[in-house]
Amino acid sequence: MKVPIVLKIAVLAVAATLFYTYVGQLVPQKEVYPPEVMELDTDMAPEEMVEVGREIFEGKGLCSTCHTLGQSGALRFPDLGGIGSRAAQRIEGMGGLQYLTRSMYVPDEYIVPGFNPGMPVINKPPIGLIDDEIKTVIAYLQTLGGTLTLTMDAQLPIPGREVPVEEAAAEAPAAAPATASAAAGLLQRFECDSCHYLDQPGRLKASSLHDVGTRLNRNAILAAMLADHRQEGFLSQATIEDLRQMVDDLAAMGGN
Repeated sequence: MKVPIVLKIAVLAVAATLFYTYVGQLVPQKEVYPPEVMELDTDMAPEEMVEVGREIFEGKGLCSTCHTLGQSGALRFPDLGGIGSRAAQRIEGMGGLQYLTRSMYVPDEYIVPGFNPGMPVINKPPIGLIDDEIKTVIAYLQTLGGTLTLTMDAQLPIPGREVPVEEAAAEAPAAAPATASAAAGLLQRFECDSCHYLDQPGRLKASSLHDVGTRLNRNAILAAMLADHRQEGFLSQATIEDLRQMVDDLAAMGGN
């Protein structure tokens, strides 16, 4: 008796299904869960930050999947050996901390010549690092050929989270006069001295601030800060209190 072709096809399909079902059961099954969010201590010491950042870099952050560290022939994305010192030299007028932060949150904004865009935004799925986790990774990257300046209680210059201008422009009570050396701590923290002299006349990348208090009043100083640094992400790094204190310090700088 001749077997109908339709029946042959049906038998073949059932046999193939049963075979691949059997093979599938032989493959070890592994349940995959979303990455756990790490609970990070806000009082973490700098060396602890660096160690946690290294662990995230090599693990949850998947950074080592596409980046090498000091090896020739980088993978899909640039080699990160020495990035702690090179970051401040990548974009004119942009500090190293700001460059590293923007590279994390908006990775396609600045593409290293010879490479293509495509790095995932690591604070979104599938990687999904939280801000504090990213902060430790940046701390780790700062130590690769550079100096660690980031602390857990510092604010990252995250794009899109700028201080509202109307809040920053609110006048604070006049502060006691400050010398250039007293103001230098906060100004250096925000890398103002990478472009401005703080204790002498002349021009670095921009005009000296050593006597700015004799040239501009507090409102003019604040307006200049907001106008000149808006595109650089400065406002996303400084708190309102930071801005007020810096305005007070700068207004008291008389070139002495």
